[in-house]
Amino acid sequence: MSCAQPQLRRAACSACAVPVSPLFVPTAIWDATRALMLLAVLAAAVGFAVGLSAAGGAAWRARARVAGMAMLLAGALALLGLAVCTAGARGTAWHFSWSYILGWVGVVLIGSAGLFHLCAAAKDLSPESSETGGG
Repeated sequence: MSCAQPQLRRAACSACAVPVSPLFVPTAIWDATRALMLLAVLAAAVGFAVGLSAAGGAAWRARARVAGMAMLLAGALALLGLAVCTAGARGTAWHFSWSYILGWVGVVLIGSAGLFHLCAAAKDLSPESSETGGG
């Protein structure tokens, strides 16, 4: 195996210890992106479950607030994961596809869902409130 041959894996000799592929992104960046995205999905699932449980019961405001914070955390983790992915692919011949755009749309949607939950938890539902429209 010659060091002058382009290849996707690391060469055996020390002079060619760096990969020569223009599409190479270090595995630590992919691992960090994967971990952040998995944590974002987990936080979104927790927020969704707590948000559904907030529909009834006495402590609905506390549950809605927790759901909103979990969804905002999911949005922040997904945003961080997409930023790490973007920074890792800079300077390479990598191109972004529909899944990357879908990730950014998901960040906006989960972030807005978290804000809506927080706003719903802060809303006053007492009969004397002018927000109810009762009179």
